[in-house]
Amino acid sequence: MLGACGEDADSTAADATVPAETPELRIISLSPSATEIIFAVGAGPMVVAVDEFSYYPPEAPVTELSGYTPNVAAILFYEPAVVVWHGGPDDVRASLEAAGV
Repeated sequence: MLGACGEDADSTAADATVPAETPELRIISLSPSATEIIFAVGAGPMVVAVDEFSYYPPEAPVTELSGYTPNVAAILFYEPAVVVWHGGPDDVRASLEAAGV
């Protein structure tokens, strides 16, 4: 049905390729629910660090990052492209944005 909405219906998203020069997306999750969702949608291999309460799934990396009191230096140590959390102090957000995250 959706084939009529776009390109040739004989091609699929699986046929698409990612250019070799695309950098690896490095994700940090500072929220247990976000960690579960990230893994559920198949992006788990991109997760490089999680908060101390993200126990599930078992494949989530074990770290001591805090989602309650995020430490910008500790977060930047993992060189993330994306940090997912439910929000927090504006200075943390501003510092991460200033660092290009």
